[in-house]
Amino acid sequence: MLKLENVSKTYGRRKKRTIDGLSFEVAAGEVFALVGTDQAALTAVTRMIAGATPPEEGQILIRGRNSREWPVNCRRSVGYAAEAPRVYRWMTGPQWLDFIADVYGMTRKEKHESLSYLTDRFGIAFPGGRFRDYPPALQQTTAVAAALLPETPLVVLDGIFGRLDGAARTALAQECRVRAERGGAVFFTADTLAEGGLAADRIGLMAGGRLIAVGTERELRDRCGERLTAAGAEALLAAPPWEREVEP
Repeated sequence: MLKLENVSKTYGRRKKRTIDGLSFEVAAGEVFALVGTDQAALTAVTRMIAGATPPEEGQILIRGRNSREWPVNCRRSVGYAAEAPRVYRWMTGPQWLDFIADVYGMTRKEKHESLSYLTDRFGIAFPGGRFRDYPPALQQTTAVAAALLPETPLVVLDGIFGRLDGAARTALAQECRVRAERGGAVFFTADTLAEGGLAADRIGLMAGGRLIAVGTERELRDRCGERLTAAGAEALLAAPPWEREVEP
């Protein structure tokens, strides 16, 4: 479903390489979490997958298609929730969701059924006023609803689990499983192994812009401790390459 091959990206005036030869795959029917201490790097990965910015080196394949060669097709295959959602200043929550439904070509019936299900699932009740004036918790759950509204093959979530309350977090974890069971795939980022383990089948550990270990939550926790720490990540980064892969 999703494949990154030697993807690299630099940011800032000093052209710091935030992503450095990152490679991994997410299969159909799988939920995969990328965990790291550098939130900016994690966000850079999700933005590249969602088509908001291209990689400088390497390639991203979505359903076998290169995101550079098939940008529109790849974007329409992804439901994306950003950690800090950007919405037109004049929009209300319902207007934003209507906009998303139109972008993905949903019929009125599809939009109504999906929206009714998601607002009930996440307990969303829109007040008056514009989206930008909503409480942060409501903004995040609305962003999740926007990502899940169309039935896209791939769902990408940028640091969302850590910003939701307990009930919404549990609901999102369950929805990730539902999407995977239907044959879709979910990719999300998190800054702790505990967050990654909420829904992921496999977790990739990123440090220094590189993937340094892959395994289940338990396998990685045994090596890095209960919380992912910079020291734990650096220790794995310093290990010989043949010792980094965590076998199931």
